[in-house]
Amino acid sequence: MSEESFFWDAHFYDCFHAGKQYFFMSERKDVSLWLELASKYGDPVLELGCGTGRTAIPLAEAGFQVTGIDISDSMLEFARQKSSQVNWVKGDMCNFELDTQFPLITLPYFTFNILLQLEEAESCLACVRKHLQPGGKFAIDLLNPYPRYLNDVVHLAGKRILDCIFPNPQGGGSIIATSAREYDVEHQIATERLFYHIPGQEEVVEDIKIRLYFPQEIEMLLKYNGFKVESKLGDYQGNPFTPESLQQILVCEAC
Repeated sequence: MSEESFFWDAHFYDCFHAGKQYFFMSERKDVSLWLELASKYGDPVLELGCGTGRTAIPLAEAGFQVTGIDISDSMLEFARQKSSQVNWVKGDMCNFELDTQFPLITLPYFTFNILLQLEEAESCLACVRKHLQPGGKFAIDLLNPYPRYLNDVVHLAGKRILDCIFPNPQGGGSIIATSAREYDVEHQIATERLFYHIPGQEEVVEDIKIRLYFPQEIEMLLKYNGFKVESKLGDYQGNPFTPESLQQILVCEAC
């Protein structure tokens, strides 16, 4: 596992999310949406924050030319072991330079939410705009801070709950992960403090932070960075966005 982070270590990351049986990543519910968008707008496709290839690989297996960018050596190493069909590139989604433009650039699975500062978000959007073909589409999937989510963050703040149980990728039993949440209202930062109980080791504690982008906020951010929102969905089944939607899935075009 990574000395810097358990959560972002590739083997740990995949095992952790596979253990969250209620979570869409274990069932890859979003893959059909990215396949649909690639069929409509690709090929080739650029995916930002590709991780271990959870969505990039199915697109490549469906015949699309896919480039995946990620900043993590661990994630890319694991992704390369999974598939040689994707062009895996190490890079920062806020500052990358490729020699081509794409008809479709995707940013799946709430990855944009890890950009905590406005400057990071705007740098990412500038890179996306630079790498889009004329008329190309940018599809982004963000967490929607819907009322129930915010209520849970406030009322469960500091309370430790069971998150998931999964096999230790290093062997030697299972890891029990519990978590507690906090929310910084001023900066719109939600922190999930993860506690890992690993057999034979001291408990490991790690903070995962995301920024909550509210619906009108993200649309204004896109507008003032040169994008026009063409459609907005609330889930991977294609239903319209509502205030109670878990996701904000926006398909945009540079303008």
